Amino acid sequence: MQDKFLQFLSLCKRAGATVEGYNNAMQCVKKTKIYLCIISNDVSQNTLDKFSKICNDQEITMLQCYDKITLGRAVGRAEINVICLKDKNMSHRLMEIYESK
Repeated sequence: MQDKFLQFLSLCKRAGATVEGYNNAMQCVKKTKIYLCIISNDVSQNTLDKFSKICNDQEITMLQCYDKITLGRAVGRAEINVICLKDKNMSHRLMEIYESK
């Protein structure tokens, strides 16, 4: 895993700053403060629409990048479609890395 974005995402996971998976992310977005939502490129249109609406309503930054297998490997899973970050500073740093690519 040479990509700085994926390396930092892995660090966020180890720090306990991520919420992974559709159901967990949906619950967390509604109950707590989320600063960044990462959606895989191969997610279903229905899931994309739901998270787009929620992120727009709550002013959460949303990224759509990588496929579900690549995102999953970064956080120690086989595959994953949705990852949310709960830490403000880590979210800002991850956005900086993403924008510098």
